[in-house]
Amino acid sequence: MDPGDSGQVSSSVSYGIEYAGAPLEPNTAYTWTAEWWGSNGGQSSRSVGQFDTGPFDEADWHGAQWLAALNDTISNDRSQERAQFRADFTLPEGRVTWARAHVAAPGCHHIEVNGRVPSVDRMGVCVFREPNKTVLWQTHDVTALVQPGANAVGLLAGHVLQSHPAFSKATPFLRALLVVCVDNN
Repeated sequence: MDPGDSGQVSSSVSYGIEYAGAPLEPNTAYTWTAEWWGSNGGQSSRSVGQFDTGPFDEADWHGAQWLAALNDTISNDRSQERAQFRADFTLPEGRVTWARAHVAAPGCHHIEVNGRVPSVDRMGVCVFREPNKTVLWQTHDVTALVQPGANAVGLLAGHVLQSHPAFSKATPFLRALLVVCVDNN
C-alpha cells in the first residue's frame, strides 16, 4: 500500500525525519522510497524498502486473548519455564498473497506454522520490557508457510531473565494474531 508522499523536507538533519503523509493503517504492508538532495543541487538515487504495521490498539487484535500455561507453579526445573500452544485453522482455496503473525510475549517466544519456522528465524531474539509495563510484540512474515486447506500454528513462550524477580516465577504467557490474505480469483 502507498500511504502517500511526505514531500521534500528542507533540513540539515539526515535521520529521524518524521513522516508527514496520510495516517498509516494497522495490519498493513507498506512500501517506501526515499531520496535526498544536496545543497549543491545533487540528488541521490531512490532507496526503496518495505515494512508492515501490526496492531495499533486493542480493537486491532480482533479478540485475540492472552494465553498462559496451565501450571502456574514454576519449579526449579527450568524445562517448566515455558508454555506451548497449538491451534489448527483452515484457509479457503486460493493463493495466499500475504500473511503475518503478530506475537506479544514478555520475554521470548518461538513460532512455527505447519512445522516450519519463518524465513527470518527470531529464535532467541527477545522483546524485553520493564516489569509491569507494556508488553511488546514482533511481526513474522509467514506467507510462505500457510496454505489453502488445513494449517497449524505452534507457539512457545518462555523466560530468559531468570535473575529478575518479576520474571523468575511468573507463568509464561503470550497473545498472537495471524492475518492472512487469500486471492481466490
